[in-house]
Amino acid sequence: MRIIDAHNHPDWHGHDLPRFLENMARYNIEQTWLYSWECPADEYDPYDYNRVSLVRDGYPIPFTNCLRYKQAAPDKFVLCYAPDPRRPDAIDQLQAAMDVYGVQVYGELKLRVMYDDLDALRMYRFCGEKGLPVTVHIDYEFETG
Repeated sequence: MRIIDAHNHPDWHGHDLPRFLENMARYNIEQTWLYSWECPADEYDPYDYNRVSLVRDGYPIPFTNCLRYKQAAPDKFVLCYAPDPRRPDAIDQLQAAMDVYGVQVYGELKLRVMYDDLDALRMYRFCGEKGLPVTVHIDYEFETG
C-alpha cells in the first residue's frame, strides 16, 4: 500500500530532518506534502512556539525550511508554499517558487483572514488557472488575545 502524508511541516515538534526521515521510514510513508506557515507574528498563537524549532525570517515555518528538506531528500517531499495573499507580491512570489523550486501546492493558508477575502479569492483564481491545489487551515482559535 502506498502511503502519502498529505500534511506536515519541517521541524514540527522538534523533529529535524534525520528524525523526520526516520519516522517516514518507520511508518512506510513514501512521500510527504511539506507545508510552510508564513503569517504575521500577531496572527499566530504564541503557544505554537514550542512546536517549531525556531521562528526564522519572522515566520513560524518559513518556506526556506521546506526547501532545505526538499533539497536534502528530493523524492521524499512535495513542496507546498502559501505566501500571504494580502501581500502585493504574493502571486509573484508563488509563481517564482513554482518556476524555480517546483512548488506543487498552495498551502497551508493559515492566517487571520476571511477565506472569501478579495486578495485570497484572487490567489485562488491564480492557483486554479495553474492547476495548483489549495489547502487551508480551518481550526483557528486563540484561547486569549
